[in-house]
Amino acid sequence: MTITEKASDFYHYWTDPSPGITTYTENPQTANNKGRVNACVYQIIHAKETNIKELTSLKSRAWSFDEWVLIGGDLFTMGYLALEGMIALSPGLLSPSVQAALSAFGIVGGVINIFVGVISLKNALQEWREGHYMGATRLFLDSALCIGIGSLMIIASLAAYTSIFGGVAGALVYCPWIFPLLFFVMNFPVICEVANRLYHITRGTTPSSQLFSSQEAVLPYFSDQNYTDEEIIKELSKILETWQDLMGVQTALALFKYKTVQQFHPGCNTEKLREEFEKRKKEWERAQWVRALQMALYTAAFATSLIALSPQLQKDQALFSGIQNLAMAGANLLPLLMDIFWPFKRNTYLPVPGIALEKAN
Repeated sequence: MTITEKASDFYHYWTDPSPGITTYTENPQTANNKGRVNACVYQIIHAKETNIKELTSLKSRAWSFDEWVLIGGDLFTMGYLALEGMIALSPGLLSPSVQAALSAFGIVGGVINIFVGVISLKNALQEWREGHYMGATRLFLDSALCIGIGSLMIIASLAAYTSIFGGVAGALVYCPWIFPLLFFVMNFPVICEVANRLYHITRGTTPSSQLFSSQEAVLPYFSDQNYTDEEIIKELSKILETWQDLMGVQTALALFKYKTVQQFHPGCNTEKLREEFEKRKKEWERAQWVRALQMALYTAAFATSLIALSPQLQKDQALFSGIQNLAMAGANLLPLLMDIFWPFKRNTYLPVPGIALEKAN
């Protein structure tokens, strides 16, 4: 069965009052090129929504190795850095049991962070294949530095029990800026990305806002009868994937629904689609502010480590070390919450593939 032959499904979708669309009187069985476009749009939306539903289902996430690794990485890294910070501020806390807990957090957290790096690499490759080059580049950097941070956490923890890694552990003690630097470098692309997004959010000039308010057509009309179903799907999917890279999958999909109805069915009631878009847009913008707080904590930790290099402040090294470790611990608490509740808005977000052309026929 071809996409065009599935037009009857598309007909019911457009006449269903739940999306907020009133009527579409053209019989899909005798649909012209416009009907073919409608059928292709339906398949694109259906495929994306199906993938979102599958990825966010409780069963899928509960049995996902990647999800447990990401959540575990944030949890154990936060625990390791929090203990380091508390010990720096209050050395009397360092007992054999606390040292054992610190080493456990460091070793387990380090191993998990290495796995996080591998997952980021896998996601980066998938994002690159989908054409999300900006997100893919950031994930490649995440991968390399997560593996580096994880390795250092393991070495620093094992150094308490063996002298083999004494040199590396000593370097971390005498150069307490190493961890803040690595976290800052790893998140620098995110800092730039979030800063740019917040700038446009405060000015009301985000891509989603501009596309939504545009009075001009933002999608091709495909008036040429020579377009095949596959070509229509490929062209529209490319647009949706570009939007997804700019505003997240849920906002992009809501905007895509609104714009396809507005452009191909002028005069139809789009109120519910507009409300859905506004809701998703606000959720996405709220997530950017939370991410900004996380980046501010990483930046504060790095700035504190640089300030502590001043010779006049050498006597306060423990204080600065405690502050920077607790700041980094807080910065890992926020992604822990985002990993659990915002899988499509977190830094290492879930990639959502579109329609597979080979399955479209």
